[in-house]
Amino acid sequence: MSADLALVSSLVAAPAYSVLERALGTENRRVASSGLTGPARAAVLTLLLERTRRQVVLVVPDDAALAAWQRDLAALANLLGRDPRGIVVFPALVCDPYNRIPPHPEVERERVRALGRLARRDLDLLLVPAAALLAWLPAPAEIAASSRVVRAGAILAPEQFLLDSLRAGYRRVDTVAAPGDISRRGGIVDIYPPEADEPVRIELFGDTVESLRSFDPDHQRSTGALEEAVIGPAAESPATDDAVSRLAAYLEGGLSRVREEGSAVSAFRATLDTLRTSGHLPGFEALAALTSETPSTVFDHSRGLAVVVDEPERVEEELARAGYELRAAHEESQDRVLPPPSVLFVSERAAIAATRESVLVFRELDAGESDAGVLHVSWPSRRARSFAGARGGFRGRSEGGPRFRRPGPLRVACAGECGTARGDSGGVRARRDDRSGGLARGVRVP
Repeated sequence: MSADLALVSSLVAAPAYSVLERALGTENRRVASSGLTGPARAAVLTLLLERTRRQVVLVVPDDAALAAWQRDLAALANLLGRDPRGIVVFPALVCDPYNRIPPHPEVERERVRALGRLARRDLDLLLVPAAALLAWLPAPAEIAASSRVVRAGAILAPEQFLLDSLRAGYRRVDTVAAPGDISRRGGIVDIYPPEADEPVRIELFGDTVESLRSFDPDHQRSTGALEEAVIGPAAESPATDDAVSRLAAYLEGGLSRVREEGSAVSAFRATLDTLRTSGHLPGFEALAALTSETPSTVFDHSRGLAVVVDEPERVEEELARAGYELRAAHEESQDRVLPPPSVLFVSERAAIAATRESVLVFRELDAGESDAGVLHVSWPSRRARSFAGARGGFRGRSEGGPRFRRPGPLRVACAGECGTARGDSGGVRARRDDRSGGLARGVRVP
């Protein structure tokens, strides 16, 4: 065992953990684990990622659970010497196409980054809230077709590259300052891929890439040379010519239908005119069911990854609630130009069926399932004692108080506050690093 995993050696030695590792690693058997609290689940899942080398899609009920899991997983990754950047979040779209409300730009960027990392399998774990399962996505092949890797010395026709980038959702600007921007000045092309931490400057001699550099968008100064740059799409559902044509064909079909029915055609005509004029509609990102050649789900994009579900009953409740809200938004908007949610979004029934095929589920309480095809593992844990507001007394007892001293090494885990804790005789010292965050709370696992 590595020195890093020695910190959690007691978990690895537990019989319940061995069952989970075999099920996820070699047996590929469905397992339901009960008894573990939040941070304990994160510790066990981090160990499974490290020891089985499996990549995982983790479905959680809502944004609050997503934030807690993200914090705990990042803290444990740092503690065990893993790269926390392997934890990738795929947030829900939070977009209402019926009321022409687009998603928040940062949410869209995070989803684009996640899809790019997922396409390259450049991740350890994809963290997905239940509501994100209801959005149709472009097929993996469509996203791959909009992505490319640029390397120094490669051939790159600047004009064609600019046109391809605009089709992939980039905005042409004078000065690149935000993700999704692109500019060209002679033989220099600046582009800010959503997946990158900084924009990229491509210097060309004719059609040959002479150099690649990252640069500071505020001062426009180079920050370092790059060997290659991954240029993915700037939107998860770019308004490409094919995508716009498919949506226009749907709207034209609807226009013909309402004419035959004698209904009002103004709404269809106005939407169609907006699409033809601007090549885009507010909420276009949620229209992959109409704009993609082969609409796909999150699970289609993550084939081969192990699916893990946190609190499956709550996940199903959140899926039902999200589906209800979509139907309510459709009814309240009086929008009959776009199809109903049953067409525009993945059905709750299909999403629930997909989550029920997971290889591992976590529950804090045993649900009493009787499915013969599922192996049930009970592994009780409880929240550790909180020392919030009692650091002085804790320090006094730890440095020699008789009630705290016990034989053998003392292990102390710090959560929720900055500082250093010591065990007697200098046995163990733990320090929380604010840059990586901390566990939501301490836990005790037998």
